[in-house]
Amino acid sequence: MKLEAFNKEYILELFKSNYVNNNRTYFWLVDTDPAEYWPFCDLSENHPEIPDSEIFGRLPGHEAIIIDNDFIMCFDSTREAKLWIKDNIPECVITWDIDWRDCFYIKTNTEATE
Repeated sequence: MKLEAFNKEYILELFKSNYVNNNRTYFWLVDTDPAEYWPFCDLSENHPEIPDSEIFGRLPGHEAIIIDNDFIMCFDSTREAKLWIKDNIPECVITWDIDWRDCFYIKTNTEATE
């Protein structure tokens, strides 16, 4: 996937895993340039202080992924960052916020409807 930031175009690969302490979903991006193969930035932030009921309960059948501020800073606005996520993260269903933190939702089961 492409991302234009800091006056350069990057070709990035998306990785998905889970945080060890609470098993919430973790996304990060890696620059795929063979000469530079390195982590570009985290796409998600872990906020264990936010209860699971907020992360999983606001949109039943989905998990809220808090967007890392470093990722947002790659864009001119939060809106542009959210549009990039919507266009490039297939799991993304909708972008929103939780307690003033920008987030997007991914489906956690196949029974949930969009």
